[in-house]
Amino acid sequence: MRRTDHLGEVTVYACVPQRISTVAPLSEVILSDDTVWIRTSDGGLWLAPFLPGVGLSWGYSGGGPAALATLLDRLLDDITSPPVARYEPPPGLESLIEATPQDGTTTYNRAQLLAARAG
Repeated sequence: MRRTDHLGEVTVYACVPQRISTVAPLSEVILSDDTVWIRTSDGGLWLAPFLPGVGLSWGYSGGGPAALATLLDRLLDDITSPPVARYEPPPGLESLIEATPQDGTTTYNRAQLLAARAG
């Protein structure tokens, strides 16, 4: 939905699904401007699914990076996996996400994510 206020400022609202609706495997994750994008091997670009009240973030040690690392761990195995509120990310994947700079855009391909997950 798009709204323009009385000053002409535009606000765009987007719904984010709790599942990615494709069967093509995850090919990369793009972390940019507080937004997590998932690209699949069929060229699809998706907003990362998330649960209300559960933020996905990177660049520090805490719940947001743990939630993102857990989601990526699940999506690597099954792109249709929903996000979960209980975080149990592999330590290597969590470390990668925690060490990712918050400024700029960072992209990790599938091989990099799998290597981090393997530790």
